[in-house]
Amino acid sequence: NLHAKLASECALVTWVGLVIRETRQISQAEPGFTITARIRTLRAETEDEFKISHTDLQELARSSDDGRWLARLQSTAGRYALLADRRWRTYIDSGEEAILRMIENNTVIAQCNITRLPKLADGKQLTLEGMQADIEKSLGEGFDSFLESSEKLTSSKLRLLRAVVAGQSEDVPIQWIYTHLSDDQGRRVSMVFTMGSNFAERFAASDEQMTASFELLPDASDGSSEPTTAPKLSAQQSPPAKTAKR
Repeated sequence: NLHAKLASECALVTWVGLVIRETRQISQAEPGFTITARIRTLRAETEDEFKISHTDLQELARSSDDGRWLARLQSTAGRYALLADRRWRTYIDSGEEAILRMIENNTVIAQCNITRLPKLADGKQLTLEGMQADIEKSLGEGFDSFLESSEKLTSSKLRLLRAVVAGQSEDVPIQWIYTHLSDDQGRRVSMVFTMGSNFAERFAASDEQMTASFELLPDASDGSSEPTTAPKLSAQQSPPAKTAKR
């Protein structure tokens, strides 16, 4: 449904009401769903004029802008936001845990599990050595070695612990990137990236962009509580062997 009227130079659509019903099958990027979306758009003519020429658009397309290829992913339930390569898609977001997948030509390049962790007591912080010990215990026989480990402060003033791990799952070589982000109020988030070692080059250190831009949004005003039990920093929440075979 739409409403239109005669504007100063042409016909102007002032109101549009649209209902879209869609059913999608399960895919690498989405879990499958049936949805009814109702969209309403209101428009009005103003005296302000904004004109841009075809030449201006071409010049804009030629200009270098790295941010053009990034998407802002925000979790209302999880209360965080980040900038990521446009190949990343949110697969599941339950608030306490989210699964993102990097999809290229319907192939899963990598998976990222984001988990909200319970707050630590005042004055306490997870150390890099403590995180590495948890990783070794979590992976068990699948652990081979640590390739990199670092600790730094992000631009949003979050403390970042990062460890790159080589290992295997069901005899398939796997690379994990474990990251732990925390602020001065004790809020914490873990991000675990999983990929087959043959996809490491196509992954291109995408985790660094995501963690560098990661923001913890203000807690919900309704007093929603933090998780009461700390989930393990484990990559076994996803089937990395299948991901590597695709």
